[in-house]
Amino acid sequence: MNLINLTAHDITIFAENGEKVVIPKSGQTARVTSVAVPVSYVLMGTIEIPLVETRFGGIEGLPDPEPGVLYVASALAAQAAVAQGRVDVVAPDTGPESAVRDDNGNIVGVRRFTRPSRPSGLEAVSASALASELARRGVGISFFPG
Repeated sequence: MNLINLTAHDITIFAENGEKVVIPKSGQTARVTSVAVPVSYVLMGTIEIPLVETRFGGIEGLPDPEPGVLYVASALAAQAAVAQGRVDVVAPDTGPESAVRDDNGNIVGVRRFTRPSRPSGLEAVSASALASELARRGVGISFFPG
């Protein structure tokens, strides 16, 4: 299997047998496009903090599938690829069971890759539901008209 690293960093894998393998960055980065859409403000005293809804789009920099090639991308890019039906894109697993950290808590490598599951009927949260929940918690919020 040929691994192509589509992240901006070299990836260090700490194998179970104690060996370390470095997958160098390829120079090509897969990124998910996004747009921040203003939806409201969160009020903290007299300060209005903008609240935006991030809308994700397509994936830039992800090559077409090739036999025998596994692409390693960011978790977000891998999730977007899986949502499009791709099975050849994984991400470094930075969860607590896999991440290897230095003495300062910085991730220096991982023990495994992860492939996000396909999206399943997750409910979208409406702006009014968000406002209700925040109000219940004592956080003021005001919405943009329209």
